[in-house]
Amino acid sequence: MPSHYPNGFKEGLIVRGTPILNTYAGNVWWVDSGVAGTSNQNDGKTPATAFNTIDYAVGRCTASNGDIIMASPGHTETITAASGLALDVAGITVVLMGSGSNRATINVTGAVTGAVNVTADNVTIVGGLMTGGVDVIVQFIQVSGDDFKIIDSEMRDVTGETSTWIAFTQAATRGLVDGVFINGADAAGGAQAISIRGGANHEIRNSKIDGNFSISGIRNGGTAATEIYIHD
Repeated sequence: MPSHYPNGFKEGLIVRGTPILNTYAGNVWWVDSGVAGTSNQNDGKTPATAFNTIDYAVGRCTASNGDIIMASPGHTETITAASGLALDVAGITVVLMGSGSNRATINVTGAVTGAVNVTADNVTIVGGLMTGGVDVIVQFIQVSGDDFKIIDSEMRDVTGETSTWIAFTQAATRGLVDGVFINGADAAGGAQAISIRGGANHEIRNSKIDGNFSISGIRNGGTAATEIYIHD
């Protein structure tokens, strides 16, 4: 019978004298709102026994352990309140799988500040679609942790206009926005796509910003940040 090892081999594996290398060091937790029997009471160790929410999976992660959360294609995480998705465990990576309209999606339906609230250091989000499902979302993602990365994601208004998509607070340093498409509404209502207040060494690269923003696509305001790199 076949064997499945969704958590890899933390101590390494040697087969006939050949070492097999892991591509990750920590735990892997699966999330899928669409799989049959989805529940936060599942063990979350396979796609078939996935948790129901990313927010719950974060609570199962161990800080600075290299843990990974895999959100399956078609998963939808609906956020209605501030910190509805609290990324408060250091060193985790959230992978939003899928392509096109079948991408794992984070949909915010509350006009809140920091719907996705990144307070821990070394947090990474990869892929997926993030949608503004209500008018005047104050901040879709708020970042106060150091070394935050968001890579190859799309952020899109679908109802009304999001005021700010990504907001780095004064506490955050070395943030990275890489390969992100911020697709704001054509109508007026948005303020800025990315807001940077204080901190240092933030980098925005290979990204595209489109929308009707009253201030700018990228704003360095309030307490000015230093050493911001914006490039292809």
